[in-house]
Amino acid sequence: MDRLYGPDVALWARVEWRTRWRSYLLLAGVIGVTVGVMLAALTAADRSETAFARLRSATRATDMTVYSGDAAKDPAAAVASAKSIDGVASAGVETQLAVRPVGVDLVPYYDLYVSAADPSGVNSPLIVSGRALNPANPSEVVLSERFAAQLGVKVGDPLPLESATTKWLNVSNSGADPGPLDGPQISATVVGIARSPADFAKFRAVMHLSPSFVTKYGSQVDMRSNVEAKLSDTALHSIATGNNPFQSLGGVDFSPYGDSSATVAALGTIANALRFVGAAATLAGVAAVVIVLLRIVAVTAPDSKTFTALGWTRSRHEQAVVIGAIPWLIIGVLVGLVAGAGLSPHAMASLARRIDPSSNSVIMKTSLVLIVACGAAILSFIVLLASLRVMRSRDREEHSFGARSGGVHRPLSVSLGFRQALFGRAERGGRASRGALAAVTVGVVGAVAALVVGASISRLEKTPRLSGQHLERAIGGENLMSFVKASSVLADDNRVAEFAQIHVSDSFQVDGIAPNGVLIYETRRGDPPLTLLRGRLAQQADEVTFGPTTLSRLHKAVGAEVQLEGWKCLDEGACAEVYRQFDGNERLQKLREIQVPTHRTFRIVGEILLPEGDFHHDEGMALTVSAADSIVGNILDDWNSYLHFVAFDWAKGIDAVAADATMKAAGFAVMVESKELNPAVVTNLARVTNLPALLAVFLGALAFVSLAHALAVSVRLRAHESATLRALGMTSGSAAGIVTAQTFVLVVVALLIGVPVGYALGAQIWRPIATRANVVVSVTLPWSSIGILCAIALAGATMVAVVAGWRVRQQRPAPLLRTG
Repeated sequence: MDRLYGPDVALWARVEWRTRWRSYLLLAGVIGVTVGVMLAALTAADRSETAFARLRSATRATDMTVYSGDAAKDPAAAVASAKSIDGVASAGVETQLAVRPVGVDLVPYYDLYVSAADPSGVNSPLIVSGRALNPANPSEVVLSERFAAQLGVKVGDPLPLESATTKWLNVSNSGADPGPLDGPQISATVVGIARSPADFAKFRAVMHLSPSFVTKYGSQVDMRSNVEAKLSDTALHSIATGNNPFQSLGGVDFSPYGDSSATVAALGTIANALRFVGAAATLAGVAAVVIVLLRIVAVTAPDSKTFTALGWTRSRHEQAVVIGAIPWLIIGVLVGLVAGAGLSPHAMASLARRIDPSSNSVIMKTSLVLIVACGAAILSFIVLLASLRVMRSRDREEHSFGARSGGVHRPLSVSLGFRQALFGRAERGGRASRGALAAVTVGVVGAVAALVVGASISRLEKTPRLSGQHLERAIGGENLMSFVKASSVLADDNRVAEFAQIHVSDSFQVDGIAPNGVLIYETRRGDPPLTLLRGRLAQQADEVTFGPTTLSRLHKAVGAEVQLEGWKCLDEGACAEVYRQFDGNERLQKLREIQVPTHRTFRIVGEILLPEGDFHHDEGMALTVSAADSIVGNILDDWNSYLHFVAFDWAKGIDAVAADATMKAAGFAVMVESKELNPAVVTNLARVTNLPALLAVFLGALAFVSLAHALAVSVRLRAHESATLRALGMTSGSAAGIVTAQTFVLVVVALLIGVPVGYALGAQIWRPIATRANVVVSVTLPWSSIGILCAIALAGATMVAVVAGWRVRQQRPAPLLRTG
């Protein structure tokens, strides 16, 4: 240092570090905390945003499920046929089974996903505890993390299983009560806890079995084998635009392991929240660094005259200050980088942490580390130069924003506190006070916005109709007679408040593209069983509505016209024979060969959401029974309509449990829709509900620290002024009252500004999230949470005021006046 800057500067730096090491240590600490929080938040945001894609890569996840009839008969041939399709990167056979743990009320294929896949192929779950399945052992099971937690089991625990035959499922799908599961019971052992993309699809639970389970129990348990395929981006785009390259093999749908826009949207929300935390920490850190550097510059300013007398120029003194501060700036940045790297895995919250395939590992992005390090260094240097400029202007006449603002009135303590809070002189703590006002206001705005987003997510989760789950209960299935009988019983039941008949059909194409599900409805009582997003519901025989995703795929908007094509069966005997001999997609293909196509022009009148389960909530088409009849004839005679439901709900005041029991006694199986299945987007957003609350706590703590620091600075810088007032007769209690008034003015003003602005910001944040998720946009103002926030803010202000007031009371006027 002597050679670079001269012995005088080196001596100055050594003396400065020795005498004011606490101030420099505080400077390094503030920079370290700021850099650490910023790096941890930004790294966690980047990892959160890419978590699902990395999990898919780690599990060799597929994109599409191909419903091929050959998958069960000749798996090798089915896989070879799939791989022959242009754009298929890899493929394998996966078998779903009607199996569940004993005592668990979950429906196989509907809300419980039980699969057995070739471990050397695709869709291999990531083991997070225990080990993978032994392919040759049929008595081993691997559970998803959430399912294991729900069951309260761990690796090594026994898990008795029960199963269902095809006969049981047929009765269940007919709408009748099938009774207990009729398949074999199996004694199994949990050998692993796993994580896979299927955990974050629409299913409530996921369980993995070995291929040998299929070999041993396949003839006794209902199973469905499909080809799972990994596609190129070009092939995925082709399917998204309605061109199905798998048409020759059978139907196709997105795989449970496939890319989920709902999951990605939720992860994007988490990432944006973490970036907001990083930005808030950066702003607070910069403000704290400014205050600390101004303090260091202020205490070194009196030395300027001494060094000037020794021949130093002002530039030489400023250079010495820079040289004295730079090592501490570097130390702070380095400490922050290390701390941020260590904290980054813990900064990932809720859903992102559950998805990330290596959630406990430190994974740093080199470019991000360099950006944070360089940005922190440059920003700190800029702040240092700005502080030196303040030092240079100290000899000039001071002009305060508040010199002539905020007049003094009675009561004196309140008047002076108000003035100091909003109009105080910069060199007497006014800068810190107004900085604290900005910090507390930003904290309140961010906390309220976070609470609004959290409350809106919570309302979405608790209000099924916002995501298309419209009616509470349904009876029916594949058996038309059960549908007719249930319709007759419920139509005459005065306990029923809402009642609609619903048919699910494969009979239609739209402009040559087959929509992913067609719902045909007739409302007998109450409102139609659909959730409206835009426009209105279809009412006339030439009107149709679509889910937003389907409408986007068709490149149409509300008000446009489309061509609907259907098929009629002219030879009922031939169609009946096909229906008897074939099933699934093979039946559909055979029916198309003997049916006659019909078509009509329809007008799109609205965007709607559909019930999850047989539909994806934002995909498909809905039209009235009269509209469907105009194309296919009588919908009840339509060979392509494979499900028939009566959707209903009991009136208010009716004991729903008792009413359901009467329907069961009559031989009907009542499905409670809102309790069975929610769209994946709702489930995944619900998993991040606690994140806004954590963000609110973080911002509140940041605001509290800023307020406490500002009051501490104000008390110290106004010590001489307080002593003068005490000498003129003010009591110590009144002097402390000035600080109390200043504290509450800052907090009350911040609340008055922050609550409405925070609500507006929260609404702006939630609307695009809900729009991307294709749910009804419903912004919720959580009055109770905001009331708690205000109470906590006032309690925090009271705590700060008590401590600051105590410090004022401890001041002794005489020594302060003698040294002032």
